[in-house]
Amino acid sequence: MAATAWVTRPAAAAPGLSGGDHPSGAAAWLSGTAKREVPAGGWEAAVGWGVRTDMLSPTAGIVAAAATPDDTPITYATYAQMLVRMRALAAAHPHVVRLYAAQDAFGLPSVGNCDESVAAGEAPQRAPCRVWVMDIARPAGAPPLLQAASRSAAGREGTADAAADAARPAVLISGAVHGDEVVGPNAAMAFAELLAGAASPVGGDTSSSPSTTDPVLRAWLLRLLDTRFVTVIPMTNAVGYATGVRGEDQSSPGGPQAAPLDPNRDFAFDVAASSCMRTVAGRALNELFRTRLYTLLLTFHGGTNVLGYEWGDWGHCPRPPPGAPRAELGRGPPCDPAPDDAAMHALGERLSAAAGTGGGVEAAYPVGTMGTLVYPVGGGMEDWAYGASWSTRRSDEPAAVVCEPSTLGGYPAEKTMVGNSTNRCITYLVETAWKKRPSEATLGTVGGVKQLRGGGFGDGHVPRNVRLMVAGVDGAGVSVDIVAVGGVAVQPAASLWPAAKSMAVDDTGTTVEFYIGGAHTVDAASLHVSTAAGAAHPIRATIGPVTGRGGTPAAPGTRFRLTIPVPPAVSASASSVTPVYVRVAVRVDSALATSGPQSHLVNARVDDGYRHQVGDSVVQGQSEWYSQTLRVTLPQRGAVGGTGAAATTVVDVTGTPEGAWDGHALTPSPDDAGGVDGAGDGAAMPTAAARGWGTALTVGAAAAAVAAVLGALAWCCWRRWRRRAASRGWVPLPGEGGHAARDGLELGEVAESDDEFDAGGWEAPGGGGAAGGARVDSRFGVGV
Repeated sequence: MAATAWVTRPAAAAPGLSGGDHPSGAAAWLSGTAKREVPAGGWEAAVGWGVRTDMLSPTAGIVAAAATPDDTPITYATYAQMLVRMRALAAAHPHVVRLYAAQDAFGLPSVGNCDESVAAGEAPQRAPCRVWVMDIARPAGAPPLLQAASRSAAGREGTADAAADAARPAVLISGAVHGDEVVGPNAAMAFAELLAGAASPVGGDTSSSPSTTDPVLRAWLLRLLDTRFVTVIPMTNAVGYATGVRGEDQSSPGGPQAAPLDPNRDFAFDVAASSCMRTVAGRALNELFRTRLYTLLLTFHGGTNVLGYEWGDWGHCPRPPPGAPRAELGRGPPCDPAPDDAAMHALGERLSAAAGTGGGVEAAYPVGTMGTLVYPVGGGMEDWAYGASWSTRRSDEPAAVVCEPSTLGGYPAEKTMVGNSTNRCITYLVETAWKKRPSEATLGTVGGVKQLRGGGFGDGHVPRNVRLMVAGVDGAGVSVDIVAVGGVAVQPAASLWPAAKSMAVDDTGTTVEFYIGGAHTVDAASLHVSTAAGAAHPIRATIGPVTGRGGTPAAPGTRFRLTIPVPPAVSASASSVTPVYVRVAVRVDSALATSGPQSHLVNARVDDGYRHQVGDSVVQGQSEWYSQTLRVTLPQRGAVGGTGAAATTVVDVTGTPEGAWDGHALTPSPDDAGGVDGAGDGAAMPTAAARGWGTALTVGAAAAAVAAVLGALAWCCWRRWRRRAASRGWVPLPGEGGHAARDGLELGEVAESDDEFDAGGWEAPGGGGAAGGARVDSRFGVGV
């Protein structure tokens, strides 16, 4: 760690996020002019952040004075340096970071003495080793960091902010339960600094964290701060990391040397009752699971290059015959598939692609079950976190156990009794490198951490695993973003995704472009249109549905395009405009739910009746996901291109009375042919003129579909010709859609991830007709 100048600044005086501090330009969409002052003690004091707020003394105000240059090589941090950085991060960003020790929060013992020296060359300051935890998120009740995130995080209209915040997907990141596997802790610390640093004003003080200047990455991180709850424990096995020992050394000072205990054999799953919850590391993680429902857990290790998921225990993997040699690493037995196997593999492939090779320091992560890619174990954290609430062994006996440890004064048995809700967390074992401590020359640079995609300057072990964490946190939930209407960018969503291609309204109508984040397969995406604000909608229409793929801002899936037909003129004036209200509704990932999923991650995105709660932490399922609601003014029929024609204007009215909908489920299942009314409960009957436009919507959707098919054929032919021309050197082949080539591609290969589907596109459910799945309500002639 480079020598750093330090100054002290009380945490209560740390600046809050100020929208007005953002200059115009790439981040101008971070609107607002009034600075938000952080209350004394940070947001946790104002909105009840929770456990303890006295964890920063005696050096609560330490903040770095000078930012680290981007070309600075990353080096391994000691326990003391880690603690300095965590304290600096919490002091600089009290509105998004809460730092505490598990010993203080949960009354746990400490083992070993660690150095908490602040500066290089200072005499060691010995103190009990503690498991330091950072909760990173916009606290419930605090102002949103990204403008669009002021709506409910999961897209549930009418949900109070407090309820939406409680239901945010929670992600837990464990840097190291094995103390000598050190890439994970350093990557977890870099990720925490990147995530919290995104909340710094552009051009402001970024001395305590490598705040990114990439506008897409920064917008993405702000979205995650608003819509996720992230817990980061860089040094889960604190004494092991401090001493470079795999296990947790519980030897008494001056006493005989005891064999260190392995924290990753210490969990209440497929193990003897006397052999679990013996370590501080295990108990700290158990306490976190008792207080919050985690959707996703990433646990970092070293010694091979693998991204493994459940199962990996002897209860679900066959034991070798007596006397048989131990299976070689990576050649374990074929284990039973977990009920969430499809989701685990799909998300694992996305994480592997996001991580890449780190600029060639390792091969891309192979993805598969832990028992096969590594080897089965008993008492592993991964299987416990995923299955302890519900799983049985092959013998149909419960896999979870009630622990009776004798170490460290014991641990209450009732704290190891797992309820039905807590342990349904999809967990990935991330084996970061074949060497447990790779050369520092392969770790990457500070600037490499800030890259949206891999393969650039400064990539390495740390940046690639930071990218994996960003993609993992994103994949814990679902988002729907309208990015453009009639060529008008909808901010801030448009800053997250590739630029729109439709640049204007034409005689066929107004194109609405959108992306789906977090999901894997988009089963049905429809555009809802209304001509009235609020709960009473005298006319509704559904355009679509279409299908496609979800993605991330770093690897976008389908760019969806649906068209609102031009409304009829209601005035002699060509400049008159008719406001309409639009949103997108989607169903996602139904294929992941065919094997009886048990995880929070899958059930929360497909099942309306799924609900679990522990304390204030809630997992609430839903089968439909919604975008923001927009008020759109459209040029009248015949006004497009004419003298005095008004331009399309777009206003986000999400979360306001004007943007409310009447609660009907308007996105049909692909095989559902009816059941959606044309007018909301208590709504006025549509007028003749309104009914006429409803017919125009349906007919217009059909016309747009025909045009889309013809246009798609022309587009494909053009692209084929262009690729052939490029291969023969006739024309250059740029990265279409503005995407740079990603890590792992050959030189000159184009990374494409944005297929196009227009209204009635070729992959609409049931083969897609000319109307693109739009249906007509027989009473009102409204496409629903």
